[in-house]
Amino acid sequence: MNNTNRIPKLALALTALAAGGGALAQSTVTMYGVMDAGAFAKQLSGQSRVRGLENGIMETSYLGFNGTEDLGGGLRANFDLTTFVRLDSGASTRGIPGEGFWSRSAWVGVAGDFGSVRMGRISTMNFVNMLRFNPFGVSSVVGPSFLHTYVGSAAEPMATGSGSTDSAWNNSVAYALPKFAGIAVDLQVAAAEGPTDGRRMAASVSYGGRPFAVMLSVDRTTDAAIAFPLSLTNLPNALPPFTGTDFQTAQLGSYYDFGVVKLYGQWSQTDIKGTRPGPPGEKTIKLRTVQLGVSAPIGLGQLLLSAANTDKTQTLAADQKRLTVTLGYDYYLSKRTDIYAVAMSDKVTDLSRGTSFGAGVRHRF
Repeated sequence: MNNTNRIPKLALALTALAAGGGALAQSTVTMYGVMDAGAFAKQLSGQSRVRGLENGIMETSYLGFNGTEDLGGGLRANFDLTTFVRLDSGASTRGIPGEGFWSRSAWVGVAGDFGSVRMGRISTMNFVNMLRFNPFGVSSVVGPSFLHTYVGSAAEPMATGSGSTDSAWNNSVAYALPKFAGIAVDLQVAAAEGPTDGRRMAASVSYGGRPFAVMLSVDRTTDAAIAFPLSLTNLPNALPPFTGTDFQTAQLGSYYDFGVVKLYGQWSQTDIKGTRPGPPGEKTIKLRTVQLGVSAPIGLGQLLLSAANTDKTQTLAADQKRLTVTLGYDYYLSKRTDIYAVAMSDKVTDLSRGTSFGAGVRHRF
């Protein structure tokens, strides 16, 4: 889950002599990361409240290393290796069973006048789109956009969006074309090297930065066999299991910063074809999500507000809706350290409302 553009970095600067000729080649390696934890009383719709120390309320904690080398002639080599960190247990994971050590990112590439090529485990374009255009960014705990698209676990009621296909793809190659007139175009493919992952393709086009930006991203997974998380099996009228074979997602995101207030908007749709026990015929799940958000500077911090609504239609199971609203205040103690307080409401069709409250500290380096 990459968001390194916003992270102030503490660099280990390394300079080495290039082989032959005594020319000086510039090579740098940077250590960076985020440590985030807080007290949290979590209650999603239809679930009991759980109180305790929560890792990564505003941003999942991680530790990473990236580097670049000037190869001359405008050509650069670069890499990134990043692992998640659970501050509540010390584990190197987001909490997903069996994930790799460098599961946040693990890639190597080259860049030049032609653009850039990366190979390895790389964040998807739909994920980058999602995190850029909502006020809670990459928060997997209280960010409505995140909860409605990248839940990653069947323990969430009405799991939605792209949680099954993950926020980063293994075995992938990504190509970024040179920017032209403020327009960026990116492409990504991933081979089906496992029995369930399927073949994956994605593309995105984006424009702008400040005060306005917009991004359209699409991806498709085919020939997969991915168990799509639906709801808690112990809930009344729990849904029958669904195995997705074809996933298609399109997402449009935008923001405009007026100075006194910054407005965010997102729209996404996911269409899934697959199999489910029951009568013969095509089984589908369709998801439509709209997120609206706002951030406003107040004092030395920012007020954050976001609401996401998802409509879910599916064969052989009742349709559902989910509405999640989160309000927070993020106070900056310095450029690298902030403290925050958040409150969240979560409501799914036919389930009781869940309310969550928390406060914590985040440190970037």
